[in-house]
Amino acid sequence: KDTEIDLVAVDDENKNIIFGECKYWKGPVGLNVLEALKKKAENVDWNKEERMEYFVLFSINGFTPELAETAKTEKNILLFS
Repeated sequence: KDTEIDLVAVDDENKNIIFGECKYWKGPVGLNVLEALKKKAENVDWNKEERMEYFVLFSINGFTPELAETAKTEKNILLFS
Protein backbone atom coordinates (compact mmCIF):
# COMPACT_ATOMS: atom_id res chain seq x y z
CA LYS A 1 0.00 0.00 0.00
CA ASP A 2 1.26 3.52 0.69
CA THR A 3 3.44 2.56 3.64
CA GLU A 4 7.23 2.82 3.42
CA ILE A 5 9.33 0.57 5.62
CA ASP A 6 13.09 0.46 5.03
CA LEU A 7 13.46 -3.27 5.70
CA VAL A 8 11.01 -6.18 5.83
CA ALA A 9 12.05 -9.83 6.07
CA VAL A 10 9.80 -12.85 6.56
CA ASP A 11 10.34 -16.38 7.80
CA ASP A 12 7.46 -18.39 6.33
CA GLU A 13 8.25 -21.56 8.26
CA ASN A 14 8.19 -20.02 11.76
CA LYS A 15 5.89 -17.05 10.97
CA ASN A 16 8.48 -14.45 12.03
CA ILE A 17 8.65 -11.02 10.45
CA ILE A 18 11.28 -8.31 10.85
CA PHE A 19 10.54 -4.63 10.33
CA GLY A 20 13.49 -2.25 10.16
CA GLU A 21 14.20 1.46 9.92
CA CYS A 22 17.51 3.14 9.11
CA LYS A 23 18.16 6.70 10.32
CA TYR A 24 21.12 8.91 9.44
CA TRP A 25 20.24 11.86 11.67
CA LYS A 26 22.63 14.13 13.57
CA GLY A 27 21.01 13.20 16.89
CA PRO A 28 19.97 9.96 18.55
CA VAL A 29 16.86 8.07 17.44
CA GLY A 30 14.00 8.08 19.93
CA LEU A 31 10.86 6.20 20.87
CA ASN A 32 8.89 8.12 18.25
CA VAL A 33 10.67 6.21 15.47
CA LEU A 34 9.89 2.86 17.10
CA GLU A 35 6.25 3.80 17.58
CA ALA A 36 5.99 4.97 13.96
CA LEU A 37 7.51 1.67 12.77
CA LYS A 38 5.06 -0.33 14.86
CA LYS A 39 2.19 1.67 13.37
CA LYS A 40 3.46 1.01 9.84
CA ALA A 41 3.75 -2.71 10.64
CA GLU A 42 0.01 -2.78 11.29
CA ASN A 43 -0.49 -2.16 7.55
CA VAL A 44 1.33 -5.38 6.59
CA ASP A 45 -1.18 -8.20 6.26
CA TRP A 46 1.27 -11.15 6.06
CA ASN A 47 0.19 -13.73 8.70
CA LYS A 48 -1.13 -10.88 10.82
CA GLU A 49 -2.92 -13.04 13.39
CA GLU A 50 -0.15 -15.57 14.04
CA ARG A 51 3.20 -13.90 13.36
CA MET A 52 5.95 -12.91 15.77
CA GLU A 53 7.12 -9.37 15.04
CA TYR A 54 10.64 -8.05 15.51
CA PHE A 55 11.62 -4.39 15.19
CA VAL A 56 15.16 -3.43 14.21
CA LEU A 57 16.41 0.15 14.28
CA PHE A 58 19.69 1.30 12.75
CA SER A 59 21.10 4.71 13.72
CA ILE A 60 24.38 6.35 12.88
CA ASN A 61 24.21 8.47 16.06
CA GLY A 62 22.80 6.11 18.65
CA PHE A 63 19.54 6.07 20.56
CA THR A 64 17.84 8.02 23.32
CA PRO A 65 18.00 6.55 26.83
CA GLU A 66 14.23 5.93 26.71
CA LEU A 67 14.50 3.85 23.55
CA ALA A 68 17.49 1.94 24.92
CA GLU A 69 15.52 1.09 28.08
CA THR A 70 12.52 -0.03 26.03
CA ALA A 71 14.76 -2.31 23.97
CA LYS A 72 16.05 -3.92 27.17
CA THR A 73 12.55 -4.79 28.36
CA GLU A 74 10.95 -5.72 25.03
CA LYS A 75 12.96 -8.63 23.62
CA ASN A 76 11.61 -8.16 20.08
CA ILE A 77 13.40 -4.82 19.64
CA LEU A 78 16.99 -4.70 18.37
CA LEU A 79 19.13 -1.55 18.14
CA PHE A 80 22.25 -1.15 15.99
CA SER A 81 24.47 1.92 15.79
